[in-house]
Amino acid sequence: MTSAAPAPADGVVLRPLAGPDELALFCRLSYTLDHELEDDLATGRRRPGWMWVALRGTRVPARIAWWATADGASTSARRLHLAPREWWRVAELPGSGEPVGFVVPARNYYHHIIAYLGALPTHRGQGSIDEILAEGTRILAAQDVPRIRAATDLADVPMAKAFARGGHVNFGRAINYVWD
Repeated sequence: MTSAAPAPADGVVLRPLAGPDELALFCRLSYTLDHELEDDLATGRRRPGWMWVALRGTRVPARIAWWATADGASTSARRLHLAPREWWRVAELPGSGEPVGFVVPARNYYHHIIAYLGALPTHRGQGSIDEILAEGTRILAAQDVPRIRAATDLADVPMAKAFARGGHVNFGRAINYVWD
């Protein structure tokens, strides 16, 4: 597996959706919750500018999106505005260029973080997440940062194990309440 830097020289273009009419483009790389996206756009829980695609020609090897809080602010875009584009990585299989996963190293208001990390469902459980996480960690370590933080849902045991294998220490828990 290789980790290609998403720079114009490698043919990968990263950009937000131009509008709701590009939802079909976003869904070329399908995901379990795709059925929610149209309603999310219509109600303002998501906005086209918060939905990004990686394009290699007409192929979509990666995508990422954020959603809104009750006050209409993006939950993750606020943290990711300090993620230089050159830090983003799309992991691909050598030879075929088939996408494997995506990592976005970033800096929030407090720490350098692994803001987004994921392996596509067909590549989960094969160890690729370790290499993808290692690439994100290398990018931040090159910035000579004192610490790198990351988080996952409590129920996401495979991701928690990946962070542990990558040298991250579980030091705390956060509880997020939702008022329905």
